[in-house]
Amino acid sequence: MSNNVWAFGDGYHKVYTESIDAVNAIVEKCDTNVCATYQKGGDTFGWDIVVANKHLPKVKKILRGHVASKSTVS
Repeated sequence: MSNNVWAFGDGYHKVYTESIDAVNAIVEKCDTNVCATYQKGGDTFGWDIVVANKHLPKVKKILRGHVASKSTVS
């Protein structure tokens, strides 16, 4: 599973994850939405989410606590 977090504009970070469980938790707990999805062969395998800096500690904790389902990308 891949998780990446990087600065994205002033006061925000972009989060990439391959865990739908992490996506759902981040969207729910950080009052945000998915900004991009990645697909191969019609199967979604990754998501980008933009979060405010104030949510970054919460996001990192969520990412550490979730194990992604097996990726559909081969």
